[in-house]
Amino acid sequence: MTTSLPRLARWICRQLTYNMFASLMVILNEILSGQRSEYPFKAEKPSENFRVFRVDLEPPLTEEPALDRSPARNSDYRRLLAEYAQAHGKALTPVRSRKGVRVPEACQCEHCGAPAAYLYVNDGRLASQYRCKICHALGQIAPTRRKSEAKYWCPSCSRALYVWKQSETETIYKCGNDQCRHYLDRLARLTPEEREARKRNIYDPNYKLRYQFREFHLKPEDLACRRPQGGSNVDLSRIHNSPRTLSLVLSCFVNVGLSSRQTRNLLAGFFDIHISHQTVINYVNAAAELLAPWVDKHMPVPEAMAAADETYIQVNGQWNYTWLVVEEKRRAICGYNLSQTRGTQPAVATLYNAFGPPDATTPTHTFVRDGCPSYDNAVHAYNNAALEAGREATNKAITSITVIGLENRDEVSARYRAFKQLIERLNRTYKFHTRPRAGFKSFDGACALTTLFVAFYNHLRPHSAIGNEVPVPLPELAGVKLYQEQWKRLLALAAA
Repeated sequence: MTTSLPRLARWICRQLTYNMFASLMVILNEILSGQRSEYPFKAEKPSENFRVFRVDLEPPLTEEPALDRSPARNSDYRRLLAEYAQAHGKALTPVRSRKGVRVPEACQCEHCGAPAAYLYVNDGRLASQYRCKICHALGQIAPTRRKSEAKYWCPSCSRALYVWKQSETETIYKCGNDQCRHYLDRLARLTPEEREARKRNIYDPNYKLRYQFREFHLKPEDLACRRPQGGSNVDLSRIHNSPRTLSLVLSCFVNVGLSSRQTRNLLAGFFDIHISHQTVINYVNAAAELLAPWVDKHMPVPEAMAAADETYIQVNGQWNYTWLVVEEKRRAICGYNLSQTRGTQPAVATLYNAFGPPDATTPTHTFVRDGCPSYDNAVHAYNNAALEAGREATNKAITSITVIGLENRDEVSARYRAFKQLIERLNRTYKFHTRPRAGFKSFDGACALTTLFVAFYNHLRPHSAIGNEVPVPLPELAGVKLYQEQWKRLLALAAA
């Protein structure tokens, strides 16, 4: 239908004058804007099996399976000998070699099981092929098979996987067996309309039918989350203003969520402290660089349940993304990252930041997320790394739960909806602190504010869901009520 739309447009132009067409466009615009509801659209039925990004969770075989590759025996030599004797009135005699070239005694016919007495060499002095005198089939006397150079094998049909696609971060292996159970099961799910669409384009990528495995090549630097790295030249221990001024700057900029100019104006109007908005930015960036390693060190590891989501931020007019992971028990942020894309690499780095490097002893975590396909890849890569670290295949390091949309359309969404709402509530809190900036001028500025927000959220901000306590209490801050004093002690802990 899409290819016929230009023809329909040309037909309409031939039927109408320019003024009539202009009047028609007014009506069409009103229909698109919803002002006219008396013109219903044709119902568009979505394809039931239309390709959505998903990862085959079953791991491939890493060792070549021992398969019986001999042809299936479709007859028995005893029955064939009896039939021959009945048809000819005499028994079939064994082979009598005239040149002394005999088939080894241990050799049997692959097709009917006849012993070596009924087999004769069929290729002369080479003596590598036999023919059966009973069933007349050919076979190899000493079959040799070249060792497979494949790295992985399909868990459904045991066929070798071939390299389908490659990139810097991953290699995708694919099973090409047309008789694979995995392929046939998904092929049977296609509707008649989808089958007809595949007939028109057999290489149509809209339906994922074959088994695929993704092998990731992530280097240690790929697993590092983005942190403030602007190279601030400000030494907070040698600034011209007092530590109290620095603490007030952080309290206004982070706790209250003011911009740098609003912070400058507030300090001048309330405390008679006169600094420039650039000084506010310098203090914020320097404090974020100082606190970033300390915040990562003191982020809690989720005990069992955690929820994650990515939210939008604007940097230089372009959309960027902040990844947040919150644990369910204390409502603490246990992982965060910033990236310019919603790809696999930042998602994997976020999981490593939240759950730590996978190994064979860490408990299994339940991970609630939305439908972003990067999480599928990230969880798959994390579990594969756990397997390489010695973890059993049946004991996954992370169990992923997908909750999509605002309505509970299945039992999974109804059961885990509270965790989805938990991370969405955290996103709203984060947006409150980023909205006054009306977008960031630099990516390092976004990293600095996010780092300070995590420090504030985990250690300074009381949470009503846990009795107005902070998610990660610190004994050094016990009894300290003023925010500026809390920031002063927090910076002292990070600098120690």
